[in-house]
Amino acid sequence: MTEPRTVAHNPVIRGLAPDPSLVRVGEWYYVATSSFEWFPTIPLHRSRDLAH
Repeated sequence: MTEPRTVAHNPVIRGLAPDPSLVRVGEWYYVATSSFEWFPTIPLHRSRDLAH
């Protein structure tokens, strides 16, 4: 039996997210991107399926 697929719509990460860096730790994926929308920062996003 196959698992249901998750459908991702672009953009998965809202706004300008250049040069993403991705790492997987156990069941979690972490994505760090550069952001200069409001001020220089490095947002960190966490997901189990890279779509939510």
